[in-house]
Amino acid sequence: MAQIVKRAYKYRFYPTPEQAGELARTFGCVRLVYNKALEERTRAYNLEGRRVSYAESSAMLTERKRSGEFGIMHAIGARPRTVRRIVAAEGLLLAVAGCVAAVVPAVVLTWLLGAGLGNLFMNVPIPFRISALGAVIWVVLALLGAALATDAAAARASRLTVREALAYL
Repeated sequence: MAQIVKRAYKYRFYPTPEQAGELARTFGCVRLVYNKALEERTRAYNLEGRRVSYAESSAMLTERKRSGEFGIMHAIGARPRTVRRIVAAEGLLLAVAGCVAAVVPAVVLTWLLGAGLGNLFMNVPIPFRISALGAVIWVVLALLGAALATDAAAARASRLTVREALAYL
């Protein structure tokens, strides 16, 4: 039976006062984010008996980060309807960007698969055609999904008070 040799290395660095300050701020932010996520996970387990996944924690932290922006918007006089429109518009913009970014890889992969599978099974490439109706349906479904996904977040953001939103900072 072979023995495994474990090695350990210790490193020491001596930051400048400016670097030490930046490290302290960074670790402070990391500690705050970790503690907020841990607090939410603990609350969900103790009160609801459920476990919070990584995806839920990530979404919650993103929402908290954005809440400060909404608080500032409310503080300078933005109406809830305006905040809701901004959040919904961002969601739709991301959906449109996703559709545009997906076009080139989708077309290339479809062509490659058609040629490869056609040659593999029939010794003739499968003809490549783009269906305008299919493309329109695909874009409409993507935009509809984005609108539905952002609606709940937009409604929550529009109901935040200045105090609640700035408490997340």
